[in-house]
Amino acid sequence: MPLTDVWCNRYDIIGYNNGNIPMRADISFTWWRERNPKDYVEIEAAAFRDRPSFVDVVLKGRQPRIVAKGICLERYHPLEEFPDLYERFAKLRSKDGAVKFIRTFGPLTDDGLRGGKGDSLYKVLRQAESMAAGNLHVGLTLCTLEARLFAEHNGIHLQVQPSNLLDALWLQYADAASKGFANRCPQCKGLFATGPDAKRRRGAEFCSVECKTKYHSLKRSRPQ
Repeated sequence: MPLTDVWCNRYDIIGYNNGNIPMRADISFTWWRERNPKDYVEIEAAAFRDRPSFVDVVLKGRQPRIVAKGICLERYHPLEEFPDLYERFAKLRSKDGAVKFIRTFGPLTDDGLRGGKGDSLYKVLRQAESMAAGNLHVGLTLCTLEARLFAEHNGIHLQVQPSNLLDALWLQYADAASKGFANRCPQCKGLFATGPDAKRRRGAEFCSVECKTKYHSLKRSRPQ
């Protein structure tokens, strides 16, 4: 896919080289989704449980999957159009929720595109739970990115390309967290996005008015 089809115009000045030439980074990308959310096939496992065993998942491969039919795939820019997409992903807790997310925003990996074996809904939910919890093992590879460095007339251009939507979600989350835009609610412990794109002020402590009210109500009821 040509680079002109992949990258949008979202740039940040990230540094300078020894010749005082600015370098800019582009971290947006294009992905695919079915124009009609109904054009996906759910592949049910023969014996699926909410939390399948190690034998079911790893050894026997028995897990529900979903794959795009490839009838009318359209390209779009998920990170540009949905700056808080990682927050929506991190809230997934059920098979039905994962299916709805994929029907809306497209397959998470190449396996979910036409011709693939289908995105594993079990693995999608595990990834969402890991992002929501934030308890990541040190040294764990969260995603794989492809980087290219180009010389331009006015500086150097760094292009960083996620390989799929799942990698893009981790990159979006990491970018938001590094800028202080990804917070955790002290009441429900949920991950939520802040900042102008998320329509919440930066540094907001609670994800909702309800959580804020409940938190302070419980705090007042505790014995001093």
